[in-house]
Amino acid sequence: MERLTLVEIRFAKLEEASKIMEFIKNHWSKNHVFSYRKEVLDFQYLDKYNQRYNIVLGLENNIIQSILGFTLLSQYDDNLEINKDLWFGIWKSIKPTFGLVLIKFLLETLKPKSIGNAGLSEHGI
Repeated sequence: MERLTLVEIRFAKLEEASKIMEFIKNHWSKNHVFSYRKEVLDFQYLDKYNQRYNIVLGLENNIIQSILGFTLLSQYDDNLEINKDLWFGIWKSIKPTFGLVLIKFLLETLKPKSIGNAGLSEHGI
């Protein structure tokens, strides 16, 4: 009998910080600051306005397979339109091309006016 795979793409919930940290520890580096310092993860990605983490999750059968962090510039400048200017952050996918699905979700959901990125590695795609 074939097992049904349930795939979900969504923003990370506030109560999922430990799962995100564990994913980073296991699939990026145990020494990455986000894997062991929740206050740093919160500083970078906690979105009090939207009550979520600004991290898109790709889950398969409720297990994180991919993450894409992003920073909304409106968090730092009240003169900017909310949710319209963003920079990509940490991006890691353990399933090939799953990371691209996260970008598609983010762009279609927020419809940003501008996007920035400091770099890209083979970890994300």
